This record gives sequence, C-alpha cells and structure tokens, in this order.
Amino acid sequence: MSYGITNAFIPLYNTMLTSKTKEENNYFINNLITIITIIALALVLFCGIFTKNIVSLLAPTIAKDNYSLQQAIFMFRVMIISIIFIGAQSVLSGVLQNHNHFTEVALGPISPNIVNIIYLLIFINFYGLIGFAVFTVIGFLLMLLILVPRYIKLGYKYRPVINLKQEEIKLLFINVAPIVFSTSLAQINIFILRIYAGKLPQGGISSVEYANKINMLVYEVIGQAIILIVYPKLGKLLNKDTYDGFNKEVAKGIILILLLTIPAAAALLLLGESVIAVYLMRGNFGYSEVLQTAAVLKYYMPTIIFYGIRDLISRAFFSINKAKTAAINSIICIGLNFLFAPLFLQVLGAPGLALGNSLAVTISCLIFYYQLKKETKLFLEKRLLINVCKIITATIIMTTLIYIIMAYVSSSLWLILTSFLLGVPTYFASLYGLKFRDFKELLKIK
Repeated sequence: MSYGITNAFIPLYNTMLTSKTKEENNYFINNLITIITIIALALVLFCGIFTKNIVSLLAPTIAKDNYSLQQAIFMFRVMIISIIFIGAQSVLSGVLQNHNHFTEVALGPISPNIVNIIYLLIFINFYGLIGFAVFTVIGFLLMLLILVPRYIKLGYKYRPVINLKQEEIKLLFINVAPIVFSTSLAQINIFILRIYAGKLPQGGISSVEYANKINMLVYEVIGQAIILIVYPKLGKLLNKDTYDGFNKEVAKGIILILLLTIPAAAALLLLGESVIAVYLMRGNFGYSEVLQTAAVLKYYMPTIIFYGIRDLISRAFFSINKAKTAAINSIICIGLNFLFAPLFLQVLGAPGLALGNSLAVTISCLIFYYQLKKETKLFLEKRLLINVCKIITATIIMTTLIYIIMAYVSSSLWLILTSFLLGVPTYFASLYGLKFRDFKELLKIK
C-alpha cells in the first residue's frame, strides 16, 4: 500500500510543482497526510477487533494451538500499528523523490529490515517473538523519521487539515486503487503462499517466510533503489511530449536492474546456506532448518530479477496514465500463482511454493514487457541481449571464484565477507574486460 500511495502521488505532485504555489502544494500534502493517517487509524482499530479471524485466515495451522494463537494475536495487534507510520512515510517519500532527494528514500525500506536483523542477532534470546513485534514497529517508525529532516529543509511544515473535496485529493484516490493493487503484488503473492504454506508440516511456514524475507531484502536494496531514481524522471520526460527520452530512461533502468540483480541472485544461490546460518541459526533454529530454508530460497531467486523489472515497467505505465494495464497484469500474475502454488506444492513441498511464485512473476513480467513495447514503441532487444550475455559471462566468472573460496573457507560469516570483497571487484573487472560500454550511460541516471 505504501508503494501504491507513493506511486500515485509522484506523477500528480510532479505536475503540481510546475502549476501550483508552494503554499498550495503544502496544503495538499498536509491534507493527504491527515486523510491517510485517519484511514490508517481506522484500519488499526478494525484489525484490533477482528484479529483472531484475520490470524486464523492467514495461518490456519497456528489457529489450532491456543498458545500459538494467543501469541500471534498479540503480535499482530502490535505490528499493525506500523501502518500509521507507513502511510505518512509514503507521502514524504513521494515529496523527496520529486525534489530529487533519493538517499533518505533509499534508506527508508532498508531500515525495518536492519532493525529486524539486529534484533534477531542480539535480542531474540532475551525478548522472543513479542520483542520482535515491538522492534518491527520501531523499524517502520525509523523509516518515517529518516525522511523528516530533509522534508523540513525543503520548506514544508505539517499542520492538520482535512478537505475531502480538494480536486487533487479526488484525482489521487481515483488513480490510487489500481496503483495500490499493482504495486502490492509482492505482498499479495506472499499472502497466497502463506495460505498454502499453512498446509505444510511444522517448519514449512517458517522456511517460506524467512526465505522470502531474505529474497525481498535483496530485491528492495537493489530494485527499489533503482526505481525510486528512475520513476520521477519518467514523468518529467513525458511532460516534453516525447517517448524517445522516456524509452531511453526505461531501457537504462532495465539494464541497470539486470546488471545488479543477476550477480546478486547467483551469489545468493551459492551462499544461501551461509547467509541463512548467519541470519537465523540460533535457539531452536538449527542446521536442518537452515537447509530447509535454503532449499526454498533457491527457488525464489528469479523473483529478485523479475520483480525489479516488472516494478519498473509498472512505473512506466503509471507515468503514461495506464495504471489499469498494470493492475490487469497483476491479476494475471496472481492467477498464475494460484494455479502453480498447489501444483508444485504437491511435488516439491515448501520449495514448490517458491518455484510457483517465481514462474508466475517471470511469465507476467514478460507479458508486461511486450505490452509496454506495444504502447511506447520501446525497442531494446539487440542491446539487451548483448548486455545480458556480458552480464551472465561476468557472473559465471564471479561465481567460479566464490565456488573456489567455498572450498577453503568454512566459517559462514567469513565466507560471505570474503566472497563479497573478492567477488564484487571480479565481477566489475570482468565486465570491463568484456567491454561493457553502458557504464557511463547508466551512471547518467540522476
């Protein structure tokens, strides 16, 4: 929902920056923050009242055990408070992106994950899952607070105001439904997997959840960071009534996503067990759980690449006011996930859910690309093929080095650090040797 609000806000506010005064813009932002906060408070109240029903729907296995159910109810009621901070953060994020301030915005989605990792590494044995719920809320509060100093420096100041009749508010909420739906695809897919994971033996839900957390962390660090830079620029290029610059920027974004996600996915494929061991192996989470989670993570790998590309293409459609096309593509992906999940679950168990999700995302992404190509005459097949071949070759060289390192380094932490310190320079040196000529062009994305 946060990404949906931000993505509906950016093109609208981009237009307002050139047509409205600073006071009018500030009024609109204050109005939007107030309305979203009221909606968030209503959702918190609703979820607080019907927590048991929601938990039973999301995790039917947990609902069978009264102790686990009561613990889950308490955690849910604590964690749902996060949406209050997420709502305000989504607006501030859009403001900063339209003013070309990306550092704070990029740090935002990472901060809850970092807080969770710190908690799992240091505090989990002291405060358990209840503490984890509290730290999750703290992480989302931090995600909001990171944006506030820059927001104030830009000259904005929040004052409570509510005006449901403001034209810009009406326009935003008309567009927000299909945008929220299409940008919430990853979360919807996770919800689908949770439903089917509830049918797995003990530990199945955890392996799917933890593997997805690691997978999405890599995607958010790389994919979302690139998208938040490219997306505001797309709207500005369209304001010049041309698809040429627009298509060029989309092509840059796709190649840059591939440049970073392909080696990241390959490295995680090799180092998955070590990453999970460092991240999770403590208490009741032993080596067998590490292996189970690593098996699921391997099948999630394609989504690191294709979620990034798909999300960039969806932003391109938002920019040309074709949010419904993006929503329809999301429906296709969800339908494929519902088709593949039970099919592969029967054959592979927990890894089958990840495989079904990866296939659904990949197929819908390819369909999405050809829809954009038809809409904007985007053409980058030859250039893309050449670049992908070079990226894959450099990735093979890098992973060969990592494979050699694995034979000599037994410590999971040292293996990860050594592979990163040697693998990253090797990858980029290999690209340089392969005459990957797009570096300078890609670095022009600002």
